[in-house]
Amino acid sequence: MTVPDTGALRRLAPPAASAALAAAVPQAEQLLLAGQVGAEVAEALTSALDRVRLLTETGRIGRRSLLALQADLERARRVAMLGQQVSRLAGGTVRQAPETLELPQLLRDALTQRANEIADCGLEVRQVLQPAAVSADPSLLFALILSLLDWAFEHCRSQTLNLSTSLNEWPVHAVLRCDFDWRAPDRLGPGAELAFEVERAERGGDPAALDTMPWRLVEQACRALGVRIRRVETAWQVQLTLDFPETPRRWPKLVDELTMLEDPYAMSTQPLAGTQVLVLASRGDVRHIVREATADMGMLVDIVDTLAEARDYALEIPPDVLIVDERDTEVDQWLAELQAGGSGPPLVHVSSRFKGLEVSSSGRFELTRVGSESAVRDLPAALRYALSKA
Repeated sequence: MTVPDTGALRRLAPPAASAALAAAVPQAEQLLLAGQVGAEVAEALTSALDRVRLLTETGRIGRRSLLALQADLERARRVAMLGQQVSRLAGGTVRQAPETLELPQLLRDALTQRANEIADCGLEVRQVLQPAAVSADPSLLFALILSLLDWAFEHCRSQTLNLSTSLNEWPVHAVLRCDFDWRAPDRLGPGAELAFEVERAERGGDPAALDTMPWRLVEQACRALGVRIRRVETAWQVQLTLDFPETPRRWPKLVDELTMLEDPYAMSTQPLAGTQVLVLASRGDVRHIVREATADMGMLVDIVDTLAEARDYALEIPPDVLIVDERDTEVDQWLAELQAGGSGPPLVHVSSRFKGLEVSSSGRFELTRVGSESAVRDLPAALRYALSKA
């Protein structure tokens, strides 16, 4: 899928649409947004100026300070660019050309574009992707998702970020959810929740710490797209839900892969015949599930029940995809040697601890999870999906 060009936000809207959207954003709010841009840029530049002054006085600068200086300047530049985008949206100067889009695929594309940032942050992004088609302008929706990810990366204080797409049954519409810890729970005192509620009441709304410029772009893009925002915070957690307008009546391609919507005959004729699958499974029920799920796929499936056997097998016949039922330190070390889930063979984990089908990514590493209760149904789609990303 071609990644939309977010530079399309520069396109001018017809006068009627522009006036309508501009009227929806009070002038006072636009002034507040402009003031926030100035404050965040000034903060970053002040920090950079302090480091430049120190360099001028001493004639020396350490590598860490140099990197910090670069980060300050990049932050100022990023805030200024976000401010321009927010200003265009708030002013109603964006023309939209709605298309029927696959929300899970757009989310995947955005995560791929932000893979380096995810790896640098040391984040694990857990994804639960279910049917969710939307009718929206591609560039504007992609800009919204990118800004949402940037906002989450900026504020996430744990190692896990949860993302999911789903389809609300009634009224029928797509939903995008994002959950993470924005404060470390173990660093908060017993009265943290009460103090947080008092602080929020005094501010008259959401905590200012979360309302940075990426969030402002999320707000304005949602307003332009007609997306409803529901953001719930506790003293350390934030749960964001985006409810899109009524969903188009069609199933997206990525969802076809992830939710097994293809017919059995089409599955049996997929071009996976001859694919070498190595299964490390000590549990008999998992071995039975894998055999049953892959029986009609034409794959070459070999099952071993010990790590030593798996090592010997992989040396003799390099697998195209790996399936494991348990992971411990020794197994993970072997997977790292094979670079499974990264530049090596795709990795699929089947376990009773999971429900349905999930995708977990840490930037350069990806793991497909399948619940054992639904593995007979979901494993073929998981294998096709994993191999398509290899």
